[in-house]
Amino acid sequence: MFERSVQLVACEFLVTTDTQSIADRLDDGRPSAVQEYPVLCRHRLEVRSASAGFLVRENNGEPTLVQSAEDAVALVDRRMHELAVAALADRTKLHAGCGVWFGRRFLVVGRGGAGKTTLMTRLLTEDCSVEGDELVVLRDGEAVAYPRLFGVRRLTLSLVPSVGALVPHLTTGPGSDEPGGYHVLALDPDRLRVPWRIGYGRVDVVFLLGPRHAGTTRITKGETPAVLRRLMEQSAPPDGAPGVWVRDLSALASGATVYDLEVGDLNSAITLIRHSVSMTPSIS
Repeated sequence: MFERSVQLVACEFLVTTDTQSIADRLDDGRPSAVQEYPVLCRHRLEVRSASAGFLVRENNGEPTLVQSAEDAVALVDRRMHELAVAALADRTKLHAGCGVWFGRRFLVVGRGGAGKTTLMTRLLTEDCSVEGDELVVLRDGEAVAYPRLFGVRRLTLSLVPSVGALVPHLTTGPGSDEPGGYHVLALDPDRLRVPWRIGYGRVDVVFLLGPRHAGTTRITKGETPAVLRRLMEQSAPPDGAPGVWVRDLSALASGATVYDLEVGDLNSAITLIRHSVSMTPSIS
C-alpha cells in the first residue's frame, strides 16, 4: 500500500492506495507547502483497484466505484477540498494573494482575472515568501492562505520569463481550459526551487487591485469609506454569520495600511509593492 499525507489548512488527510500510478498522480497534484496552521480534523481516504475500476472509500464509509484512475484521483482531490472548505465554514473567505516580505504580511485583493496570480508569481522571483495566489481565510484578525497550486496562465509565463525557464513543461504542455480560451496551469512554487511555507497572522498591508493599464504602475492610499465595500465585494461571509463577516473585514481594514494599486508594467509594480511593504511598520 502507498500512503500520502496531505494538509489543507485545518484538515489533515491520510490517503492510501494499492496502485502506484494513482499514488504518482496524487503526488503531482499535492501542494508541497509546509503549513503552520494547527490541524483540527483528520480524514482518511482509500483507493483500491477492483475488477470494474477503482473503489474510493471515505472515512471507512461505503465505497464509490469509478471507472478509471483519473476518475479516482479527481474524486479524492474534490473530496479533500470539499472537506477542507467545510471545516472553514465559520471563517471569512477573501479573494487575495498572500505573502510575507521584510517580516510583514500583505494581501493582494482582487477579482478573478485581475492579475493576482501574475503579481504573486513575479514575486516568487524576488526575496519574498509567497504563500498563496487566490484565496485567504480570515478569522479573529488573522489571515492564512489556502494551500492550492498556483493557477498560472500561459500569458503569465510570458510576462515572467524567468519562471517559464524553470518550468518549461508548463509552457508547452496541456492546461485546463477556462472561459475566454485561456489555459490554466498548475504551478507548485517548489518547482522554482523556492521554499513554500504557509504561516498565519495579522496583516500589515493590503493592496486593492484596480484596472490594468498601460504605462507605469500607480499606487495611492486607500480611501477609508470605500475600502470595506471593496473588501466585501471580493469576499464571502461565514455560514450564517454576516455579523462576523463585517467584523473580520473591519478588523482587516482598520488594522492594515491599505493601498489602491493599478498595475501597469510589472517591474514598476514590484518596486512599489516592495517600497510600500518595507516602509510599513509591522503589527505582527
